[in-house]
Amino acid sequence: LISGFAFVPFVHSIGAMAGVMVLFAFGQSLANSGITAMISNHANERDQGTVLGVSSSLDSAAGITSPLLSTGIFSRYGSGYAGAEPLAFAVLGLLIGIFIPHRAPNHEPKEAAVADA
Repeated sequence: LISGFAFVPFVHSIGAMAGVMVLFAFGQSLANSGITAMISNHANERDQGTVLGVSSSLDSAAGITSPLLSTGIFSRYGSGYAGAEPLAFAVLGLLIGIFIPHRAPNHEPKEAAVADA
């Protein structure tokens, strides 16, 4: 996926665009399923629906705002910077994945506190 974003500024023909789109499609298919699985594994069973719903909402919000931001960058700076915004977010996601400490998945439901009578 990152390699697809990195090649966008160098696309000047239909053939090159087709090659970049293949990279996008391959990377997106791996990224979305992997991200959803990681999110699901790190949420406890009781909260999985809520967590995946929030994740889906953020994905939809990015799908709405990203084209607007990309269009603004494209119209202001030209085609040489067309892939700058998605590349920046992809690299940011990679850095977060590398440097944020990982914890083991938690599948234990939280127990309700029992009051002593």
